[in-house]
Amino acid sequence: MLIWLGLFYYGPQWFPIRAPYELVPSFLDQEIPFLPQTAWIYQSLFFLLPLATFVQPDRENLIRFASGFCLLVLTFSMIFWLFPTELQAPVPIAHLSWGYEHLVAAVDGRRNAFPSLHAALTVYAGFSIIRLFQRRELGCALMIFWIVALLISTLTTKQHIYLDLLAGATAGFVASRLALASSGIAKCLGNA
Repeated sequence: MLIWLGLFYYGPQWFPIRAPYELVPSFLDQEIPFLPQTAWIYQSLFFLLPLATFVQPDRENLIRFASGFCLLVLTFSMIFWLFPTELQAPVPIAHLSWGYEHLVAAVDGRRNAFPSLHAALTVYAGFSIIRLFQRRELGCALMIFWIVALLISTLTTKQHIYLDLLAGATAGFVASRLALASSGIAKCLGNA
């Protein structure tokens, strides 16, 4: 799944078919401080994704989760190719954190800003875990905290603006609902 993500996320950046539209931060985005030390939270998505994969209780759930993941990445990749966007780089600070310089700036480009695939995958994976552990209040509370922290970090690392976040999180939520609905449809078809 991570190879799939890398291929379809970086493909539009490496082989663009048109110039990107530069997104302009709103007043709200400008009020959010640039906190490079939140890069660790931002990149914790790459712990959340394997966790969401490993906790799937059976093959059916794993296939449904992986299929939804791949469809989400492919859909966003098409948007990134056809309607490329990018953000202005944050104003350089003399002493950026090691995490930001090596985990965000060196790895994640300024393109593919709208909608936020980072936000979409955060919500998709997080809600998948919440659905599986919904009877464990502490686990759900911790997962909600992790999701919110990850979403906020997309803004504090200046990798996305509010509209990117909102569009991506909405897409991730819709994808998680569709994955859940597909399990119900598959069970109905299996009983027919």
